[in-house]
Amino acid sequence: MKRLMNSYGKTWHTWHTGRHDTGGGHDLPLGDPMLMWSFNREGECDPALEQDREVAMDLDTAVTQRQRQELVDLAHPQVGVDALRDRFVGTTPMPGVADVNDRGAEPPSD
Repeated sequence: MKRLMNSYGKTWHTWHTGRHDTGGGHDLPLGDPMLMWSFNREGECDPALEQDREVAMDLDTAVTQRQRQELVDLAHPQVGVDALRDRFVGTTPMPGVADVNDRGAEPPSD
């Protein structure tokens, strides 16, 4: 986890494969690719989707977050973390997740 934590998660989805809560999706690549990235603030994820993921994957996100608290001080500010901040209401910051512009610092060059 220490090695991966400062890699800001983005991925290209080449087609809609469905959702746990609504099903659907396509068997073949259809449509334009979409750039997707991680949720960066508490409250960005649809609570129903989060609950479905917890059940389907036998997860307890609250426990995982507590277990990872020791990593918060190792997190570097990332570029683009707050790009969608204004698209969500009622969100709160996640410990260790910060945009480089919020701290006025440059991202590390490692």
